Amino acid sequence: MTVGGSLMCLSAVFDDGEDTRNIEPYFTGSVLKLDKFLHKVTDSKDGAWGEGFGYNGYSFSNLSYSLPSIDRVFNIDLSGPLPGTYNEYIWAGYVKNKRWFEYGDSKGEMTGGANWAYLLSKNKEPRLSWFCDLLQQENSSETLEAQEGLSEKESYEEVIFNTTDIPKKDPFSENPVRLFREIGTTVFKSGWETDDFVFVMRTGPAYNHQHLDQGSFWLADRGQIFVQERPLSNSHYYDDPIYESWLTQPVGHSTILVNGNHQSQRVGDHRDFAPGFNDYAFVSHFLDGQDAAFVTGDIGRLYWGKVADLSRNVLYLKPSTLLMLDVAVPSEENAEITLLYQAEHLSDIQAGAKNSSIVKDDVTLHLRHLTPSISTVKAVETPHYLRTLQSNKPLEREGMLTVSARTDGRPLVIANLLTTSTLGNEPVPEIEMHDDVVLGSASGSNFAFSTRPGSPYQIGNFTTDALAITWNENQVFGGQATIYQDENIGLKSSLPITFEFKSKESIKYYIEQAGELAITLGEKPVAIFINNQAQEMSAYDAPSKTVKLIIPAGEGFISIR
Repeated sequence: MTVGGSLMCLSAVFDDGEDTRNIEPYFTGSVLKLDKFLHKVTDSKDGAWGEGFGYNGYSFSNLSYSLPSIDRVFNIDLSGPLPGTYNEYIWAGYVKNKRWFEYGDSKGEMTGGANWAYLLSKNKEPRLSWFCDLLQQENSSETLEAQEGLSEKESYEEVIFNTTDIPKKDPFSENPVRLFREIGTTVFKSGWETDDFVFVMRTGPAYNHQHLDQGSFWLADRGQIFVQERPLSNSHYYDDPIYESWLTQPVGHSTILVNGNHQSQRVGDHRDFAPGFNDYAFVSHFLDGQDAAFVTGDIGRLYWGKVADLSRNVLYLKPSTLLMLDVAVPSEENAEITLLYQAEHLSDIQAGAKNSSIVKDDVTLHLRHLTPSISTVKAVETPHYLRTLQSNKPLEREGMLTVSARTDGRPLVIANLLTTSTLGNEPVPEIEMHDDVVLGSASGSNFAFSTRPGSPYQIGNFTTDALAITWNENQVFGGQATIYQDENIGLKSSLPITFEFKSKESIKYYIEQAGELAITLGEKPVAIFINNQAQEMSAYDAPSKTVKLIIPAGEGFISIR
């Protein structure tokens, strides 16, 4: 606002007279500041804005005037980082309900798209045209100005930037599962309808107007939101006495506490601040497959050294089941790890030692506490924020479900299986507990996970050390594995990989850094391709029937012929 306003003023007075021909150093300083802001706040690669929807609108209420001003007067275009940065608002929630699953100081209700009119006019993106139209429809009677010369459905900005005839294209043919890597938002969705399954988790670096909420997630299904944030609309940061202590701190979010400390987590570094400042949460693994997806969100750097490592690992069994594995590696001393699941009302929560639930109308979220064998599960009342106290009569108790367990000198795996059902149709998963692995079946999907991360285990005809794995007659999908072996193929990686294969001829993978992958086959292949690039067949060792490959970092595809 201050820098953009300064640039608009400088644009207005430039060269009006002798005393306004030289506007330095103010102009260059302001342009550099605004350009840096735009690059810092955007994830232009994946399509996200580092702040919430409300602050995005607030920024664009200025950018829609300041950017075209300096472009028109000085021929300087700063809009390069902006195209597509609205996409996270579309994916991360129920867009048809205009509901974004918010983080930080922002509300989730999405209203009005007029502030994007400048960007829409400049780039003519059909998806943004559709999105703006969707948001404007809701507010046609409130915010669209029925001024002289304007139709009832056109805002001032739409007329000025002439956006009404730009083609529109909705996103509903796109894959609903998506990662916004730089901002750290994982989206697992079964579809685009308002009753589809939606899981949204934030594990990323710090941006402006954020809370200490890394690792927090939302979960909704069948038209109900079960796990959420404590609503910002119930508080106010100027006069609510518990805004700082309860709303902004980890205790107000569906994340993790260490040693019961409400302020366990610290503010992480910014994504792009200075060399060496990289203590922030991040997504270390993500892969989307046909029947499953997997993500690892690493948040351990934010806990003041109380744990050596802490990660949220989620195996998404499509279309609507989650296996959540929270893995805590103790530091010099053991620690108590507490998972928080924020619900709307305390009365919605039923806490049990092995099975808990959150009930909304006639729909239930079932949380099955699989490991460790000893944990403490509670329904905990949370305080009312100022605006709730002022407006809600009578008050209804609010609350969260908590699951706590202690490390014991080795990595602790807190495993929870999350599924939903309608009243009277409760799913009954099959669970087998073993010393180092847990096997199960839920909603028609087989799964297994390790209780001793890094140690191999055997299931049927295959051996692996995958943190989590799911399989059926058509394919195998494993998360965070260094070995996998069955009668047809063997994989051995120098670094943990997440993989999916339907046959030994095609392997989809994700690896955090470039590493060596040894593939054992029954016979020498004719050709091997990595991301469509042919590999040297001299890498094949006939006695061991193994080919060793250097696979590049990130997501890739190996084709074997």
